[in-house]
Amino acid sequence: MKITRLEYQKKDPNRVNVYVDDKFLAGIDANDVIKLDLYANKEITPDELNKIIADSEFGKLFNATLNFLSFRPRSEWEVRQFFLRKQKHKDHRARTKAPSDITLTTSENQMDAVLAKLRQIGQIDDAAFARWFVDQRRTFKPLGKRALKYELRKKGLDQKVIAGILAEPAGEDTAPSEADLATRALTKKLSRLKMTATDAKSRFETKTKLIQFLLTRGFDYDVAKEVVEKALKMEYTQD
Repeated sequence: MKITRLEYQKKDPNRVNVYVDDKFLAGIDANDVIKLDLYANKEITPDELNKIIADSEFGKLFNATLNFLSFRPRSEWEVRQFFLRKQKHKDHRARTKAPSDITLTTSENQMDAVLAKLRQIGQIDDAAFARWFVDQRRTFKPLGKRALKYELRKKGLDQKVIAGILAEPAGEDTAPSEADLATRALTKKLSRLKMTATDAKSRFETKTKLIQFLLTRGFDYDVAKEVVEKALKMEYTQD
């Protein structure tokens, strides 16, 4: 087998298409052309072809993952789920194009290699992700610790990481208390309500609904009850 042509890709000049025996084999990073000592008319072995394909798949998966991470921070579990969706398609396409005597790199090996590089350059860090996630929730959608733990577990984070992040201060100040967060969540809710109830029954129904609202946000009942009673007392006093 022989490399018959190397050409830069039109859409991405940092990648080079490799042709073997006048048939397209794979596209690889331009730096890998130098690293693998590839050039036209070079005779190559099946092992060398395997290396070219492995580097090609690694480069495509790595670049696709960087794009995936560019929208917002992700947990390692989220990245692995992304891999599973992407790799299924990549493996199928590679098998249909690769010569029959080539052994393709397994998806698991590719994922592990990409994850290792992403960790090395600081693109994947579950603790940093959890810290960002909690800060976003505290700022834009206050939640109780119970709800935060649940959401972080859904992102695949370890219990120890979650516990450590939830115990950290928020920025330079101390972490807001559950009551503080519940008050902020309730303030937004109250701003959308018309506090016109005057009889005891209506006020009780309003109180019950607001407590239930805070419970769905992951706050404990005692915290929710205390915050709601305090807020309603101020609202009705103003009326």
